[in-house]
Amino acid sequence: MGGKKKRVISASLLSDILKPRAEEIFEMAKRQIEAEGLGNKINAGIVITGGSAVLDGLLDIADEIFSAPVRIGRPYGLGGLIDKVDTPEFSTSIGLIKYGLKDMKDRGMIRNQPVGFLQKLKGYLNF
Repeated sequence: MGGKKKRVISASLLSDILKPRAEEIFEMAKRQIEAEGLGNKINAGIVITGGSAVLDGLLDIADEIFSAPVRIGRPYGLGGLIDKVDTPEFSTSIGLIKYGLKDMKDRGMIRNQPVGFLQKLKGYLNF
């Protein structure tokens, strides 16, 4: 990063760095869930998404902290480029696009007939 020279570190050192941070993040999320009075609402489980969701051992850490089923979330309901974006890494961006398209549709900003880039994108997302 930043033009710095690459350096190689061992997987165990990386694990020693990442595991405590993952535990810390999950503990913070659990505290916030409980502070909102929603602790008893997560019995259905936890969905982890994003690029870090595929890290080995992350689901085990979350399972231990939340004491609830844990799974990896992936984008769904897509068309077109599904083989390129059907991974946890794209779930946030796909979700935001779908949310934005729905909001635009609800506000009447998107016409029913396919025209332009947004409509093509809407078609790819099966939205």
